[in-house]
Amino acid sequence: KGFKAAKPTGPLPRHFGPSQSVVSSGDVIFFPDPGMPCRSFLQGQPCRRHNCNFEHQETGLSRFLSHIAKARSTVDVCCYTITCNEIADALEAAHKRGCKVRIITDDDQMSSSGSDVVRLAQVGIPVRNDASPANMHHKFCVLDGKEVLSGSFNYTRQAVLANRENIVIHNTKSVVSAFHQEFEHLW
Repeated sequence: KGFKAAKPTGPLPRHFGPSQSVVSSGDVIFFPDPGMPCRSFLQGQPCRRHNCNFEHQETGLSRFLSHIAKARSTVDVCCYTITCNEIADALEAAHKRGCKVRIITDDDQMSSSGSDVVRLAQVGIPVRNDASPANMHHKFCVLDGKEVLSGSFNYTRQAVLANRENIVIHNTKSVVSAFHQEFEHLW
């Protein structure tokens, strides 16, 4: 299907449309959210639906997406799968505005039902899989080589709405460098 396998994991030295607010480095985002955010809210526009059942306030997902929206040069994602359309849309938007977006995902999950990974590859985003019998269980995103979003958060609708999840935002050079090196090692 045109996907390249990422490098096998071996020993390695261990050495992101803007939202209304953006969390600062060192913050933590917790899930689950009370609901999915309204797309109009995410775009900074008023909702015109009279009975909209989506969230019209900041949520954990909208905070996460705001970081991806801030990215200007690179977005490197390493995760098990992507089934949350809002996350896939944010990655595609980053790609369309000229960011170099790359994704490493689990080989068994990349084309599973509900996965957005194939769609992202079809719009030109380079995607590789872990080519391993073990799961790609990383959940991190390196933005512009300056910020890392990492934690238990899976890039799925289930994680947004039901699971107890977290994302920690880091901009400490040594932490960003370690995640960048891990991504490059796997790529």
